[in-house]
Amino acid sequence: MVDLAIKTLLHDRLRFVITILGVAFAVLLVFVQLGLFHGVLDNASIMIDHLDADLWVTSRNVPNIDFAQTFPDTYMQRARSVPGVARAANLIVWFVPVTLPSGAQEPLEIYALEDFARWGIPWSVLEGDVKDLRRGRYVMLDDCATRRYGPFRIDDYREILGNRLKIIGRTVGAKSFTTNPVGFVDYSTAQELQPDRLRGQTTYVLVKLAPGADIVAVRGELRRRLPYNDVHTRDEWAHLSRAYWVRSTGLGLNMFVTVGLGCLVGTIVLAQTLYSATMEHFREFATAKAIGASNGLIYRVLLKQASVAAVLGFSVGACAALALRVLGRGFRLVRQDRLDRSRRRLSAVGDGGGSRGTRASQGVPRRRRARTRAARRLVGAGRRRGGRVGGSVRIGQEHAALHPRLHPHGDRRRAPHWRDDGVSGPRESPRGDPEAIHRVRVPAV
Repeated sequence: MVDLAIKTLLHDRLRFVITILGVAFAVLLVFVQLGLFHGVLDNASIMIDHLDADLWVTSRNVPNIDFAQTFPDTYMQRARSVPGVARAANLIVWFVPVTLPSGAQEPLEIYALEDFARWGIPWSVLEGDVKDLRRGRYVMLDDCATRRYGPFRIDDYREILGNRLKIIGRTVGAKSFTTNPVGFVDYSTAQELQPDRLRGQTTYVLVKLAPGADIVAVRGELRRRLPYNDVHTRDEWAHLSRAYWVRSTGLGLNMFVTVGLGCLVGTIVLAQTLYSATMEHFREFATAKAIGASNGLIYRVLLKQASVAAVLGFSVGACAALALRVLGRGFRLVRQDRLDRSRRRLSAVGDGGGSRGTRASQGVPRRRRARTRAARRLVGAGRRRGGRVGGSVRIGQEHAALHPRLHPHGDRRRAPHWRDDGVSGPRESPRGDPEAIHRVRVPAV
């Protein structure tokens, strides 16, 4: 009867292939949704998983690592004095606005420690040395910041709360569920950025136990000495951070709905195909019944057909999901390789002694350099045409329209008003504002 089930499936091969593809698509949808779900949850606790801390001391009822509340940083001394504690350190997790060169502001989530190397973050440094953060007002940015801040290089500066911080390193893999870029600064630097909120304050105390110490006993003693704080283990704190986002964002409900729809689609496709095949072979099944076949035998044939189609469809869908995962990793590797090559080229230009114009233009945005070159070409064209007054005024207008920032007396938001009255110097503009009108005098040829 197994041959009868397989032959019935293969009798209409086109329908059989469509059935397999339908089930495979449903399985692929389920796997993709599960992968996205676990990937997003990993971002919610990735910093907790990499920090080498056995216990976390937090403010009371803090829901996750991103939404921290401050408490006195002297509590760290109490935690350090507990028997069984090998070391303890203050950790600040805080959101600060970053002012970009364009004037726009974007949020940045900073992690501040006194000694990053001892606690295991950042775990993947592309450029720079994390130990240099202790030498001054420096910051290390994760590579994902390029999506919000645009390209940045080592030795660039970014303004944070009115303070200029120098970028001395680049990391990769440090992410947050909030999708905000992550940066690393020294603990004292973080307190100086916002002294009214962070001076003498911290958001977490990291605790590393001594070898052989009883984590339950140490946790109980910490709770006794710090009655107004919560003490969590690493796994418990990671679970709380993930569970908060699942509950507050409806992520879990969306995941279950999508997975349920995928299973429903696969079941409907399989059931509809088997129903159609059974109705087409209704006479054959009736003949089998007439020659003595029982209902149970026919049910087993149908069950085997469903099992074969489901197993093949699941296998195809699982292989497709695995292929997407491999392609995704390959894409990230190719992107990282291109990024490394571009950094090496920039380093070669900066260190190889390029032309003065090239070095001077490295910190200038591309659009600004293009406008400057266009303005220079217009000035050169005017000189070649030899226009006396009209040419010079026209060139000045085009130059100011292309690059108003280069005009010494022009408004930064709009081009200045030019008038061809044959007189240079301060004049009253049509809007009533005094402006200094400068003209390039080009002698006639």
